[in-house]
Amino acid sequence: AQRERVIRGEPADGVLLRVRAKDGREKTLSFYSRPVRDAEGRPWASWALMAAMGAVFLTCRAQPLLLLDYWEWLVYLPRDPLRPGLLLSAFSHAGWLHLIGNLFYLWTFGPSLERALGSARFLLAFFFLGAVANLSQGFISSLGPESLRNLGVVGASGALSGLLGLFLLRFPH
Repeated sequence: AQRERVIRGEPADGVLLRVRAKDGREKTLSFYSRPVRDAEGRPWASWALMAAMGAVFLTCRAQPLLLLDYWEWLVYLPRDPLRPGLLLSAFSHAGWLHLIGNLFYLWTFGPSLERALGSARFLLAFFFLGAVANLSQGFISSLGPESLRNLGVVGASGALSGLLGLFLLRFPH
């Protein structure tokens, strides 16, 4: 029943799994589970994004009225698309699991992609993809019932989905 053999190694940017079948074919799978160093040093942009997300979330949890005071800055409202929330809503999250899930994906894929793109282009991609995701969500919401048109959007899921797509394009194997 043993048709495959697994060989494990640890390259600089994650865990590498090589699977060999009996006929000699080999398939390589990579899991990027640790932050890596880029040519400039540590992945400061990824870490800065994670710290900002955590700080905004904890601040809003500690002082819930702050969210009401800065609503248009922390929540993207599709009916009012050109507010600061278009870019900054990526730093506010709906709950602990939402935050932890986004931080996990940023921790897993961010440093490798930041190393490939450079820190400045990585941040530019994050904000651009977040804005595109929010505008897309707003467009889709506008097609639905009236009750969905006024819902706000929070979180970095759209930006991170875009970064994951870039990751898959940059590292196809």
